[in-house]
Amino acid sequence: MRTLSYLLLLGLLTSVSCSASSSNAVDVAEPDSGAVDALEVVADLRSDSTPEATTDGTADLPSRTTPGGLPLALPFVLERPDRGEPLTPAEVTAFTKRITGLWLQVDYFNWVYETSHGVDDSTGFPDYLIWWHDVDAVKEGNKVTFMNQPAYGGSHNNAEPTNLVLVEALGFYLATGDGAAGEIVEQFAKSNVALMKGFVFDDKDPLDMLLARNIVTFNHDFTLPSGKQKAVDYGGWYFAYEGWNADRFNYPNNPTWGDIWVTNMRSKDDVPYLYRAAAWLPYVIELTPDGEVRDAAVEMLDFTRRFAKDVVDSGWNIRTKDANGQAYIVEEQDLLSLNDYVEVIPDAECPARLATAYLGYGDSQGVDCGKGYGSLYEELAGSINYFNYQIVDHFHVAAAHLALTSGDEAAAEQLVMGLGE
Repeated sequence: MRTLSYLLLLGLLTSVSCSASSSNAVDVAEPDSGAVDALEVVADLRSDSTPEATTDGTADLPSRTTPGGLPLALPFVLERPDRGEPLTPAEVTAFTKRITGLWLQVDYFNWVYETSHGVDDSTGFPDYLIWWHDVDAVKEGNKVTFMNQPAYGGSHNNAEPTNLVLVEALGFYLATGDGAAGEIVEQFAKSNVALMKGFVFDDKDPLDMLLARNIVTFNHDFTLPSGKQKAVDYGGWYFAYEGWNADRFNYPNNPTWGDIWVTNMRSKDDVPYLYRAAAWLPYVIELTPDGEVRDAAVEMLDFTRRFAKDVVDSGWNIRTKDANGQAYIVEEQDLLSLNDYVEVIPDAECPARLATAYLGYGDSQGVDCGKGYGSLYEELAGSINYFNYQIVDHFHVAAAHLALTSGDEAAAEQLVMGLGE
């Protein structure tokens, strides 16, 4: 048996700032000096943290936390049997150099910045970026116009790719202090908040923490820092519709962006990806030297916690709003519920509820999922739609991480073992 203690922050990023030596890779830029100072606690952990076994069969686990107490390694021993031949350190380093060299060659996070859109700060309104789909990019001369197209479906689940990229940006930023990654952390964190602030009907609407599927603001054009001309055209989505899974309508008096269109019924499809990103925010809040990145992280964490608390308080239902800004629970629609199947399958969607409880209340609220997998619900949901496997898996990952950051080590150990199995 091999005894392992996996670093939360650096398991896949231990060599991201190394220099490449092969002809297939390029050197990775060093992080800014200010970030090095602020993140040196993370850099110090780029070493083998495997605990030493003691005579009583337990392990002498090193203390691996940030100064503020956030875990940087598992607080328990995870044992798994060897399978096959492990990669050599040289092989790991060579691959790390090659993939990070590719990221630098394509200027990945700057590419994400330039090809995402939302509202630019040059408009004078609060800015944010979203990784959309159902969009065409039309180039004329030096200007590219991003056009949200009515024929493609309305980009109902853009919070999934947005938060998947946000998680990667968070990890890369924490490990390197890279400025372009930090910009994506800031802008994509703001996008999650925008889906809540944009779902506010008017200045009398007290509920600013319910999630829209998306918001459609105003057309504008501007110049990117690179000098490229960029335009955003939402015109294709300025119309109302009703659907089985979402409705779109106009909120003419939104307090943040004015006259906008919103799509309601934020389903649970994207929520685990939001939770995964939220689990990393306390690290950024504690460690980043960049005040704008920290402010965006603080705001997203606050809004996400209040969203999660509302789900718990609403009987594990994701509330939404109608065209008049009135909040309601959608009946007989499992895409907005985390407990529809509990009467038939008691452990159905357990990690989803557990992650929600940790985020909303800081504890499990009595939810016990054991290893977090193996429910009949998973088999049935996956047989209906393969995408459900991703939803189930990511709620499990989010629950494990939030158990660790909430200090629930016993639950975290079970959930991590379940992930391995």
